[in-house]
Amino acid sequence: MGVNAGAMVREMSKLVGGGEGGKPGIAQGGGTDVTKIEEALERGVELIRTLIT
Repeated sequence: MGVNAGAMVREMSKLVGGGEGGKPGIAQGGGTDVTKIEEALERGVELIRTLIT
């Protein structure tokens, strides 16, 4: 079992109005709506918790 970084960052980046690039093991994303950064980070934590429980 593992976390697909590309899929996770893709979903998080959508929240900040951006996109991502990466592979399952490493990825980075960005966006233009800095007001949604906290929401995107919370979503990332949510995704990881779902995958590891």
